[in-house]
Amino acid sequence: MIRIAIALLVALSCLAGRADAADSGTLACVNKGTPPALRERIAGDLYAKFRTPGYVRDKSLSAELAMIAKACRERHGWSNNATVAALLWTRTSIELPVAEKLASEDGWDVAAVWKAWRGESIQVRTLELDPADLERVHKALESAGATKLSHSEFIFGVLAGYIHANEYAKALFLTS
Repeated sequence: MIRIAIALLVALSCLAGRADAADSGTLACVNKGTPPALRERIAGDLYAKFRTPGYVRDKSLSAELAMIAKACRERHGWSNNATVAALLWTRTSIELPVAEKLASEDGWDVAAVWKAWRGESIQVRTLELDPADLERVHKALESAGATKLSHSEFIFGVLAGYIHANEYAKALFLTS
């Protein structure tokens, strides 16, 4: 199960590719431009994916978010890669609280996961993540008693994937 979660994490990390340097002050353009109703639909869509058997994600949500990203790209002169990084950062910013809720429902101490994550090096937090890094964090959390109930390793991977993808996307946006 942890291997599936690691695969999800690696896939999320690779989505953005390498971004061209972009102005840090413009990163939040897509996030700020996303209407509350769309944010709610995106969050609900992710929750349903993990809690409703057979649920198929709504692809129109990505298209709506992409239109907002396109407008930000035109306004700020972003490269394609910077646009994808900003889009990924926004999507993970919206969905990260859902991943936290899923993890909490499955018995993970989300605060302990964040504490362990922040204790990792900047390379682990912002560069492509090696599956061994995720496994090491997972084992440290288990030994620290970061779970309240019998926990799902897959949901841990989802949470760690969203935490990592969010920081990774921001770093990609800001690098050249």
